[in-house]
Amino acid sequence: HPPPELQWIKNDQPIASTFTQKNFRGGVSLDLELIGRMEDNGVNLRCVAKSKAQKGVVKSANIALNIYFPVAEVKVSINYENPIPAENEIEVICEAGSANPPARIQWRYFHCSRIKQYMRRADHS
Repeated sequence: HPPPELQWIKNDQPIASTFTQKNFRGGVSLDLELIGRMEDNGVNLRCVAKSKAQKGVVKSANIALNIYFPVAEVKVSINYENPIPAENEIEVICEAGSANPPARIQWRYFHCSRIKQYMRRADHS
């Protein structure tokens, strides 16, 4: 009985393995080495076995890749043209690019101290 031939499948498409198939105690194995990339997050991998002794293929269960990657870009914008007139309400928007786990956006607002407010008033009077 010839051993089965193994093939890796990524999102229903065959992919090449850089490893050769190995025989062991009545079975075979085929390793797959990947470098996890942002684009691979959520990708499904499976292994299929083909044999001349049977029709069709035997498929493993899918394994979904969960790749962690940081935010690559953060953008801040204001819904008002500069300069902003005093006493006008403005909306400041923060947008973060894709990340896994999802990015957490946190705003910090620093109030001016009384001395800074006084100095500002003194500069304008």
